[in-house]
Amino acid sequence: MALVRLVPRCPALRRHVHHLPLIRLGFVSAIVVAPIARAQNTTRFSSAVDLGALMQRDGPDLWQSTTRLAPSLRLDQRWTQLSLDGSIVSSGQSVILNHGTLDAAFSPAPIGPLRLSVSGRAERLASSAYTTRSTLTMESSVSYATGAGGVWMGTAMERTPKMDSTIAHSLMMRAGFWQQFGEATISVTSTSHTARLGVEQQSYTQYDSIFNPSNGRLDSIVTSIHSSTSNSARTRLWSELEIGAAWAHGPVALDVAFGARPAVDVFPRALWGRVSAVVQATPAVAFIGSAGNDPARITMGTPQSRVASLGVRLSSASLLRPVRFIPARPVAAAFALKALGADAYVVSIHVPRARTVELSGDFGRWSPVALSETHPDTWETTLTLPPGTYRMNVRVDGDQWKAPPGMATVEDEFNGTVGIIVVH
Repeated sequence: MALVRLVPRCPALRRHVHHLPLIRLGFVSAIVVAPIARAQNTTRFSSAVDLGALMQRDGPDLWQSTTRLAPSLRLDQRWTQLSLDGSIVSSGQSVILNHGTLDAAFSPAPIGPLRLSVSGRAERLASSAYTTRSTLTMESSVSYATGAGGVWMGTAMERTPKMDSTIAHSLMMRAGFWQQFGEATISVTSTSHTARLGVEQQSYTQYDSIFNPSNGRLDSIVTSIHSSTSNSARTRLWSELEIGAAWAHGPVALDVAFGARPAVDVFPRALWGRVSAVVQATPAVAFIGSAGNDPARITMGTPQSRVASLGVRLSSASLLRPVRFIPARPVAAAFALKALGADAYVVSIHVPRARTVELSGDFGRWSPVALSETHPDTWETTLTLPPGTYRMNVRVDGDQWKAPPGMATVEDEFNGTVGIIVVH
């Protein structure tokens, strides 16, 4: 029987689907990127659907209980990510898309410990408490990784089309840090907003017509209407702080977040919290639940909302758990080999919330080998390893090559480090 020894480390609608532009755009994106997914072995295209019950309360409205269908599509590649998420609810005879998001992110290869990320989001919200809102957000950030954690900072611009002109584009400065502890990740994010709020004097022209008996025709009437209030528009600055934690072990995953914001203009001080849980039942089925409240969205003009949901998720392993936020850069938490016989071994690497995981070593002339996510956060591949000593490294989400956890390291000929494994 073959033995493997790891060299030890030193101790230590509104009504109809054609009214849902985000869904249409998502399907078009899926058609475009599908050939890429077949051409590149590090690219994964996955989908999921949630079905369950949703209870929601927006502002002063009463609690509403609805049936919820939430489809998701996601494209993951070494340096890019594209995802589409929707929440379609049915109450009585009405079917609406009450929440939809389209996210795209690009993080090229890092330069040393530094890595740039550029992301964009299109979001749509609908509720009985307010008219439909849509917002577009563009953000760029730079992160600095050290060990299993790091810090990041960035800037973002948010625009809400068709909103009252008294709310100008919002500029956001964001910064935070994260730290991974095995299967858990803690993050702290501070966001500073700058936006012009309040009511300015507005004017518009109204066109009307009246019958003129002297000539028997309709004559046009042009009226200029002006409106103003004593509360003139001015620039407001405020900051928000949010603390998040994600933990997973075996079939169970938990995500929690708590945030706070001071009073801003007519919006009172806000505190919020959210918790979600996923319990995997089979390789493609999980039970999901969430509860919490979201603060009033100042730049979107939406009130505070409270939600609670319970349902079931049908998905591949990659979408059974929530997606991590972009600036955080996960690292491998565990590495293992399992002998299959005849010099064949299954390589298993555990990485929380990764998009792609690759392995390279002198066993394959350092050509990257893409691993498959066989279970949530568990990536595997099969290698042929005759008895001997091998050098290898792991790369997560196209980040830096690092020695697998639990291995001793040695310097390579490129002034880097690699892990050492001995197969008997």
